Amino acid sequence: MSAIIASNYLKEKLGYKSSSSFQALIHKAHQEFALLEQPVQREIDYLPNNNHFELSHSAVYLITQLAQDSKPQVVAVKEAFNQYSKDYPVLKKLFATIHRLKLRDMLSDANRSLSGLVHERNLVDFVSFNQASYLGLYNMLDWELVQHRKLEKDEPLEYMSVMELTIQLLRSNTTYETILLQNETGQLKLEHCHINAARLLRTYIENQHGITPESFAQETFLEELKTDMRNALKALNTLELPEILML
Repeated sequence: MSAIIASNYLKEKLGYKSSSSFQALIHKAHQEFALLEQPVQREIDYLPNNNHFELSHSAVYLITQLAQDSKPQVVAVKEAFNQYSKDYPVLKKLFATIHRLKLRDMLSDANRSLSGLVHERNLVDFVSFNQASYLGLYNMLDWELVQHRKLEKDEPLEYMSVMELTIQLLRSNTTYETILLQNETGQLKLEHCHINAARLLRTYIENQHGITPESFAQETFLEELKTDMRNALKALNTLELPEILML
């Protein structure tokens, strides 16, 4: 870890009196670095002999952004950090990116659970089962959605916004619960459950928002955004901390 600051010092500067509350912040920052696939120990290093953490400048930035705005000290430090966001505009998307990453992970977990369930219930062709959800939600197959949206990579989920990933998560969970509730088995009945769950969501979106799911705006490819974010956070470690933290 390059430039470092002691966690006890930052705790005082941000106006935290409770060690447990501040350590909860550090733990959350630890999770966010892990989501971005940033080597965590380079950013947040625990020293058991001194009973504190050594924090990189990017860790200080992340912890400050996660801290409560109700504390005037936090607001002051956040304002001082504004220049970092101007120098590295991608940081303005930091928490939106983290939110997308969390939802994408949740969707992967939900899809794995759904896959396990349908295979236990005599599914033969998973590709056909998976395509049923695209037909129900988008009125097209996954490869047709890629062409329709003019995506550079054949991975439509990686371009989806927070809202669309939330819809996909709801689709997966609804299908899972419906299969259990109706005790469905066999290829055709399982596909029927999947396409119906997706169609219900499509109808809801059309009625409530007046648009079709295939017309949703797309975001930057997640892996590219994650790389840009890691590079920006890495660059923060080479910069001086705001003067307010050095007084």
